[in-house]
Amino acid sequence: MNWKEISEKYPKAFKLLEHWGNYPAVLSRQKKRLLYDFFDSQKIFINIWMSTYDKDSMLISWSIYQIINGLVATGGEYYDNRVDLEKEAFEVAFEILEKELA
Repeated sequence: MNWKEISEKYPKAFKLLEHWGNYPAVLSRQKKRLLYDFFDSQKIFINIWMSTYDKDSMLISWSIYQIINGLVATGGEYYDNRVDLEKEAFEVAFEILEKELA
């Protein structure tokens, strides 16, 4: 993730991440799992699910749920790898949080 771009595009959400307990580990890219924990703590839940699978390929996508609003976003495309999928899902989660903090 491009943290400079995220901090400029979603300043309020990024500031909240900065004040969250595991912020240095998140930015170090060592513990991407912590981003899921951060958004969980904000009641924004990112789900990854398999769409299709056969012996030659597997396609995955994502969705985001909130306790109050239910389903708030779904992936616009299917991916064959988790890295690209998570990048898109995390950015959408930052966008949702930024709107909540406005």
